[in-house]
Amino acid sequence: MSTVFHFRACLFDLDGTLIDSLAAVNRAWTAFATRQDLDPEHILHHIHGRPASESVAEFMAGKPQSEIEQEIAWLKEAESSDTDGIIPIEGAIEFLHQLNEYRVPWAIVTSGNDSVAYARIKAANLPQPEIVITADQITRGKPDPEPYLLGANALGFKAQECLVFEDALAGVRSGLAAGSQVIGVLTQAKDSQALMGVSTMTNYTRLTLEQDAEEFQLHIPS
Repeated sequence: MSTVFHFRACLFDLDGTLIDSLAAVNRAWTAFATRQDLDPEHILHHIHGRPASESVAEFMAGKPQSEIEQEIAWLKEAESSDTDGIIPIEGAIEFLHQLNEYRVPWAIVTSGNDSVAYARIKAANLPQPEIVITADQITRGKPDPEPYLLGANALGFKAQECLVFEDALAGVRSGLAAGSQVIGVLTQAKDSQALMGVSTMTNYTRLTLEQDAEEFQLHIPS
């Protein structure tokens, strides 16, 4: 048995969805927590799937805006320069190449900013997408639907025609709010219930892609 999705384009989150960057993320945010005399465990529990600037502003609420912006810039540099250990999720590169072979339009929609996103895409040796939506192009980050609405529009499709791949709850909420079908990637969450009950997979190795006259089909083994 398998779950079948019908779609015309794909939208992928980056960290935790196409790449494993957890160690690098943890290093940067633990350093931020230390700089701000905050609890690293609390910080790491709340950052995933959200733009760094929004998280930093929340953690530094009440402090001068200039200091907040300084820390955002510091964190951006730290995350852009530290790509040690970043690797693709199993089967992700092969699946992206398959999408290209079938001429399936796809984009990356990440909560990271431009410099962080492109550094990590390069570090993981992912195929270069034509469209990358980052925190630098949005006004409201995930879980707001804006990022995925922008991604769909950039590809020339309605969000309802797109299949979203996400690992974080904030991202799943964003994709669903945009009107897309969402597949959860279990790199952080333990099960489907932690991701609002969407269909889930652990990696990209057992997916079957097919094409018919007007759209594509993806089969995920149950």
